[in-house]
Parts: sequence; C-alpha cells; structure tokens
Amino acid sequence: MVDFQELWEQVQEKLNDLIEQSKEWPDIAREYFTNLSRMEMYVWAGFGLGFVLFIVGFFVWL
Repeated sequence: MVDFQELWEQVQEKLNDLIEQSKEWPDIAREYFTNLSRMEMYVWAGFGLGFVLFIVGFFVWL
C-alpha cells in the first residue's frame, strides 16, 4: 500500500526546494537582460513580436 502521508511530505519538500531556487531567478534574469548586446536585444524583440503576431493571427484565423 502506498503511504500517502510520506508521498505528500516528499512533494512538499520538492516544492519548498523549487521555491527557494526560484527566489534567485529574477536576479539571474535581471543580470542577463541588463548585459545584453544590441544584437541580442533585437533577437529577443523579434521573438517577442513574432510570438505576439502569431497569437493575434491565430485568433483572427479562428
């Protein structure tokens, strides 16, 4: 028989680890995006614009 109490404790432990790790992500992202070169900025802007246009086009097509 599966011990759900033990399983739940393991899930909570994993979630707490993920939450602890995720506190560093904004700092990592801020550091990365503040050190972008002009070319990288254009690439990311292109991806973002392309994604937005894809979503809009998809809903227009529907």
